[in-house]
Amino acid sequence: MHRSHLVTTTLDKIKKKSNVAFIPTGSTSKVQQLDLTVNRSFKSKLRKKWEDWIIKDYENIKYAKSGNMKAADWNTIFEWIVSS
Repeated sequence: MHRSHLVTTTLDKIKKKSNVAFIPTGSTSKVQQLDLTVNRSFKSKLRKKWEDWIIKDYENIKYAKSGNMKAADWNTIFEWIVSS
């Protein structure tokens, strides 16, 4: 559980809707297997798609007034998700 969740008001709200379990530091790999298997693989594939998009469409990428790069359009993102 993240440190912010230990605040009494937050903890009380969580307890009303679920059971609370404290996971000792360093034991995530043992109790959250999806983070090591499915999620890691999915995130890795998704990031590769994003990197390929940046390299391929570098000249067509749009930027906000602030100078930050705009995200890919939703259809492109959905395609990445489905194929990952």
